[in-house]
Amino acid sequence: MITPIQSTDIKSKKLTPPQLTPKAQDNKFITNLGLPQNYYINFTAKQKKGTNSDEPYYQYDNIAVDIENKALALAKKYNHPEAGHFHFISVAYDDTLKFIDDLENEKADLHSLLDGTAPSYFIDIFSESLFENPKYRKAFKEILTNEKINVDTILEQLPKSSHRHKKIEVSDIFYNDVDNIRDQLYRTESIINGYDMFNGSFVSYIPGIREYNENFRFKVNDLLMLEDRKLEDRLHFPNYDQKAENIIKNLNLGTNVYVTYDDTKVNPDHFVPSIIKAFEKSDGKLNPKNTEIIEFNSNVRMSELTDKLVELQKDKTKNYIIIFSEASIIKNAAQGKIDDGSPTPVGFTKTYMDFLGNTPKNMRIVMFNSKNNYLNLSQIPTLERAYSEFGEITLPVLTSKDVLRALKENPKNLEKLLEKFPKKSLEKVTDTSSQMSGMFPDKTLNLLKKISANYVDKKEISVKDVESYIKDADHLFKQTNTDSSVEIVFDTRKRLKDIVGKTNTKKEAEHIVKQIKNNKIGTKGYVIYNQDGMVGGGRRHTAEAIAGEANVPFVSINTMDFGTKDVDLFGGASMSPEASIKKIFSLVSAQAETNPHKGAVLFVENFEYFSVGELVSQYHQKAMAQLIREMENAEKKGLNIIVMGSVSNSELIGEATMKSFKFNDQIEVSSTAFNESERYDVLKNTFKKNKIKIAGTPEEQDKLLHDMSKTLRYFSFIELKSFVKKAESIAQERGHKEVTKADMTESFLRITTGRPALDYEFPHDKEITTKHEAGHAVTLQIINDLMKKSGKPWHIPNNVNFITLDQRGSYGGAMYTKNDKNYQSSFERNFADLVCTYGGYSSENFFYGMDGSYGISSDLKYVTDLAKSMVTVMGQGHYTGKISLAQDLQAGNLSRVTREKIDADVHVLTQNALNVSNSIVNAYSGFINEFAEKYAPYVGTGECLIDGDVFRKELYDWVSRQPKEKQEELEFLDTMILEAIKASKQGKIY
Repeated sequence: MITPIQSTDIKSKKLTPPQLTPKAQDNKFITNLGLPQNYYINFTAKQKKGTNSDEPYYQYDNIAVDIENKALALAKKYNHPEAGHFHFISVAYDDTLKFIDDLENEKADLHSLLDGTAPSYFIDIFSESLFENPKYRKAFKEILTNEKINVDTILEQLPKSSHRHKKIEVSDIFYNDVDNIRDQLYRTESIINGYDMFNGSFVSYIPGIREYNENFRFKVNDLLMLEDRKLEDRLHFPNYDQKAENIIKNLNLGTNVYVTYDDTKVNPDHFVPSIIKAFEKSDGKLNPKNTEIIEFNSNVRMSELTDKLVELQKDKTKNYIIIFSEASIIKNAAQGKIDDGSPTPVGFTKTYMDFLGNTPKNMRIVMFNSKNNYLNLSQIPTLERAYSEFGEITLPVLTSKDVLRALKENPKNLEKLLEKFPKKSLEKVTDTSSQMSGMFPDKTLNLLKKISANYVDKKEISVKDVESYIKDADHLFKQTNTDSSVEIVFDTRKRLKDIVGKTNTKKEAEHIVKQIKNNKIGTKGYVIYNQDGMVGGGRRHTAEAIAGEANVPFVSINTMDFGTKDVDLFGGASMSPEASIKKIFSLVSAQAETNPHKGAVLFVENFEYFSVGELVSQYHQKAMAQLIREMENAEKKGLNIIVMGSVSNSELIGEATMKSFKFNDQIEVSSTAFNESERYDVLKNTFKKNKIKIAGTPEEQDKLLHDMSKTLRYFSFIELKSFVKKAESIAQERGHKEVTKADMTESFLRITTGRPALDYEFPHDKEITTKHEAGHAVTLQIINDLMKKSGKPWHIPNNVNFITLDQRGSYGGAMYTKNDKNYQSSFERNFADLVCTYGGYSSENFFYGMDGSYGISSDLKYVTDLAKSMVTVMGQGHYTGKISLAQDLQAGNLSRVTREKIDADVHVLTQNALNVSNSIVNAYSGFINEFAEKYAPYVGTGECLIDGDVFRKELYDWVSRQPKEKQEELEFLDTMILEAIKASKQGKIY
């Protein structure tokens, strides 16, 4: 920090009228120095504005006085008639060298440095790094020392005074330079400070002095801005080599190259070694014999860069490859304008623009900038024209594998750091660093240094040491929030084997992976949708599995982000939808180019907004059009980029998608809702993956999962996963170490209906509820058993899954069924459903004489709807026959006779079903009473759940205990049921 001087020690000085100084006697020396022959002819100093005196009048601050006194003393030492530019330059060198010595001996620091002194002046025109950075400080000291010797030589050879006793003054020509520069800086105050003295010395326009000062500035700027690290001391990333070779090819063809990158994830500095290596192998027009690489570091500034380019342009004996970061220029420069007046983030000079648009023949340029900067700058017409002369490439993001490979090459400057880390430890650190914020390899190197410092006394750091440090320093691994919505995932950690319960989808995914690995798929689009049209079907999961199995990077975006004029996906860098898509695709392409299979997967969430863009907004439409253009460009490059547009339902795919011919292929994510065996696979995999234990032997566990896969019909993939988590939670709630069948059943009930209500119920209500549900269960199970005896599997109805007697949601109790290996809607199966549905009413009527109630309203509606469907849709009515009547019935287009036939068929079906239900309840009333005595007391406790297997065991046990006469009655009942079914088919009431 520079502290302004707070001095009141002001000295007044009047400049005497200029006098002619005798010309130098040693004209040969002056010629060699490059000074004009009339250098010592003084010029009249300008009169200070606002004064009436004929003599210019200035005031000095105390630092300026000190500097002048030192210059005069130096002139006296050399017996010079006056103190001029080189005397003040020598003073600057002396003062700065002394300050550096004081810094190194800790006698001074930058905070104590006064404004206007020589070191502060050099900080202003160069950089504070000259003193802060030990490397630069040492080199700067060496430059100053050598320049001091040169200046001393010059002072020795300057003409001596012929009047030894004459008072020595400061040369008026020096003050003339001071005055001219003050005018250029719009300095109007009368005080001269130290900066004025040094500006007069180092910014002189006098030939000879100017050339000397330019040479000095070049040396210091080269020190600050030119990269001097040796190649063997820099990390080399082989996955960058192919891009670097392409750059050298472009340079040899006469094309400059603009390298873009994601500045939140990529440090372009690590790309340069690959360029240098590729250049060293080059045998083209530009090769190591005739060409030199000039690399500027992050200190580069506009004026110094262009000065260097102008200097190099003059050298016609050599070619140059200029490498610099335009992003650093923007960072280091002040706000400015291009010469055409267009506002930009940096003051681009005309010289710089000329170099971009018309690069000298002996130069080729490679410059770096973030993708955001590039896209924003290229919208400015002047820059757009200049950039059009450049080929553009985008750098990929490094992975932990890339960093590990580079570290194993062991650059010399990292040998000491890495020698403490064996192979396994190094792998652990590299992999762990991927969890840190920041970019590779910097974050890996930082972590290595931190761990090494933590175990400074250890010769070798083990994996356990690394793990222990990570545990203690967990704050380092908490990712900082990023504003970027676009993330590159190099390993999704999902594989094809993780696609469970989706047989057809897995086959399609296997085909895509095979094509990617064989480099035969090209860049193409797929629309991926769910078979059941529900969310959570596994579209993203499938895409991630494809990317993981193919070993290609995965990037996802959401079309919801593209609905406005300005899209902000990259941390505050708002761009148009087209520019945003262009940037995203360039990032994806960059990763694909370095991938072994030249592949990547771009997953587009809510793709329907793009596919029907013209119906949503013009911005979505523009983004979609740009996406197609980028896909076509990637196809030409031979990249295997899969763009997977995700929609929940195939009906959402719009015409814009089909017209492009880029999204003709579709992937249907099969749904577990419609496939029992796939539900079983998902359940089994989810329990295993989450390490949730199931009660029972392996055989019992397997049977339980098969039973639950039947219960969970119509459950989607995500609902099945939720079911498993809920079952685990219920088991923990009940104190079970393993998940039981009851826990799973409760999980199903809570997901579909909620927790049981624990409100108080009257004893007779509990009994009625129990017998009502028992009526449903008995009637269904009796017909199920009877149909199994017939030997016709397509006649078998569902059987009892479980009975819940607790109030949940909108019902007081329920009997749940499950499929018994028959999905055919045969007459027998449908008739059994009618009988079962009437079972609750039959039980209420038999035991309590209740001739209907609000509690059976939903049962009656189901019976009526099913019976009508049997007649009008399935052709199972005797009088109506095998014709479809549902549509005409709904539209009211049927004749009176036809409606009467429908009513007759419905009446036969419902009446016979009711008769059979009444007969079964009557015959099995003893069992229903026994069942109610056992379970009615538990109604309302929240745990009154009877499994179907338990129900059947108790039913069969009751039957086995009946006397012979009762058993004969039950056998006769079976015959009667079959006769009732036969009569129903014939249109007769049984």
